[in-house]
Amino acid sequence: MNGPIARLTDPETSHAAAASVNIATLPHVKQAILTLYAVCGPMTDDELREVWDQRMLSTPISPSGLRTRRRELADAGVVRDSGQRRTLPTGRSAIVWEAV
Repeated sequence: MNGPIARLTDPETSHAAAASVNIATLPHVKQAILTLYAVCGPMTDDELREVWDQRMLSTPISPSGLRTRRRELADAGVVRDSGQRRTLPTGRSAIVWEAV
């Protein structure tokens, strides 16, 4: 299988979500995320979602989908933890990610 997968222990909703992902758009989404980091600079996942929602209206993606694509970019070594942290509205600390 060449696309998102769910663990066997995941609920059926996770399996349905994985099956619903349009694999053909993944490279486009990843490139768009990298472009947003280049244009906007380092951001938290929440900030990335806000920027995506403002600029990428023709390519809708869920917040968890954005986090997954960002994690894949980090795993590939093209996005990294900047070492900075920002406080979210919830009071929790969030990693600020940056393009390498």
